[in-house]
Amino acid sequence: MEISREYFSMLDYAVTKLTEFYRSIQTDPVVIAKATEYYPWIYNKDYGLKFLVLSDVINCYRDLGYARDLDTLEGFGLFMLTFEQGNEEDGIHHYDRLQYLLAIGKAASKEVIDILDEQIFWVRNGTLISHVLEDSDVTLEQRYHVLLYRYMSVIAKADGIVDEKESDYLAKILTRTSKKHDTEPAQAEKAPKKTAPKEEHKDQKPQSKYDMLDKLPAMKELDSLIGLAGVKEEIHGLANFARVMQMRKQEGLKTAPLSLHCVFSGNPGTGKTTVARILGKIYHFLGLLNSDKFVETDRSGLVAEYIGQTAPKTNKVIDSALDGVLFIDEAYSLISGDKSDFGLEAISTLLKRMEDNRDRLVVILAGYTDNMETFIQSNPGLRSRFSRTIQFEDYNEEELFQIFELNIKQYEYTMEPEAATSLRETIKSAVAGRDKEFGNARYIRNLFERVIQNQANRVAYIPSVTPEALSLIKEEDVHNLPLR
Repeated sequence: MEISREYFSMLDYAVTKLTEFYRSIQTDPVVIAKATEYYPWIYNKDYGLKFLVLSDVINCYRDLGYARDLDTLEGFGLFMLTFEQGNEEDGIHHYDRLQYLLAIGKAASKEVIDILDEQIFWVRNGTLISHVLEDSDVTLEQRYHVLLYRYMSVIAKADGIVDEKESDYLAKILTRTSKKHDTEPAQAEKAPKKTAPKEEHKDQKPQSKYDMLDKLPAMKELDSLIGLAGVKEEIHGLANFARVMQMRKQEGLKTAPLSLHCVFSGNPGTGKTTVARILGKIYHFLGLLNSDKFVETDRSGLVAEYIGQTAPKTNKVIDSALDGVLFIDEAYSLISGDKSDFGLEAISTLLKRMEDNRDRLVVILAGYTDNMETFIQSNPGLRSRFSRTIQFEDYNEEELFQIFELNIKQYEYTMEPEAATSLRETIKSAVAGRDKEFGNARYIRNLFERVIQNQANRVAYIPSVTPEALSLIKEEDVHNLPLR
């Protein structure tokens, strides 16, 4: 396991703030009384609120499926938290002492985590500290949620990607409140207050879910994407057509044939996978699919190496996508021009399953524009089933800069004006020299990683570094950046 200075610095700051918070309230007599009352088997005078904080964190790990193995990046976060809370004078804080502190503290951290794992297996839907604070100080409870969110945000970034599940869960941390019925028997609900019935017009129909499509979170997510004006227009048009067909069906009217399968064509990093996920959510909302399941694959996931293995392999992937969307990236690679290529068997299997499971499967093919046109025209079955192609254009300079700014905001950095000017020049040069292989948003993601690495190298050895210094990107951090 390699722990970067950048990850270490972000984690150290989040751990320090969370630990400072629990230490600031562990002498509050009201908080202590409630902690003792609610959780006598976890809270004790020796460990104080430390065990309750760690219990909340471990529950977050469980909910997100993170390993609590201290030899993983996610597990290392637990080690830092237990080590910091067990060392009042000096936690880790020094990257150069990391290996030594791991050697002397890992066993003790594992013991604490194992104990809590056994004691809190039943706790769900809330946090223990919130339960303690909810009747004493709402401001403290809100502050705790912010600090827990900050810590878990760093853990979520351990693998370099914050996926949809992680993002949704992190958002819930900020709004989560701990209700006593989460860990105690439910109390009888109060009788609802009687209210006068609303007067309804006889000719007024109740609003159907199809009328709510524009308010669907997936539609808002689509509209919030940077650029992609043509793509957004296409998706809105497709969604509106599907909505009207469903409304006609509901009224007993005939419906026109509706093909949900699509081809997404364009260069890498132009948002094809993101939009495909959104489209799946829209289809599910409209009742065209039974779930918003999304399965992504490519040639390697469908084609086997030996005779007789490709069809079963392809069928297995299709089975996993039933009732949802199957997204095949670089789909054109399924044909090689060689008649003996097993990719042809994968195509035949796919086409058959699209017919057999036409009410349970949507397939979206993606790849370079020219390659995809050749691919679709190569097979009559593909031509008949994939009649809708959505073109994803490259991002322009301003859109790429906006994507970089989104990364800055997401990971809690700031950028001085001189750095922004220098970065714009780099992006301008990259766009001027781009070719078919240019990564668009992927290029910006790599650029962002290089910039924060440069920034980490600059601030790593600053004595008594402040949160502001840890967050500020300066002009010197954006020099000598790659152009592709």
